[in-house]
Amino acid sequence: MKVGTFKRRLKSLHYRGWTWERIGSLFGYTRGWAYKIAYYPIPVSEEVLRKAEEILPGLLWEGKDELDELVLSKLNTNHPITGRELAKLCGTVDRTIRSSIKRLREAGYRIDASMVPPKGYRLDG
Repeated sequence: MKVGTFKRRLKSLHYRGWTWERIGSLFGYTRGWAYKIAYYPIPVSEEVLRKAEEILPGLLWEGKDELDELVLSKLNTNHPITGRELAKLCGTVDRTIRSSIKRLREAGYRIDASMVPPKGYRLDG
């Protein structure tokens, strides 16, 4: 991953509601580190960039299609998963997950939403 891409993705996580402290903790650093890396011309080590290659793809998505694919991959289990859990795993908010579920249903995916325990979404069939 290039340094510029890494910095943009850190900012994107923050825009999506992640705290700088939480972002820094992904890499084993403080919140001050994450903020400075994102906004100042500070060099980033190869080790951090390699770690970002592993961590960030599961947390970030570029567009609706990528988000929908990520949601599908998280639903592809035998256990229901709540909208809040999906949002946390995808680095977004509940409302965005509901929109993604709606798009996936319109595309023909059978997604069951259970309102009794265990609550949550799951792929049906």
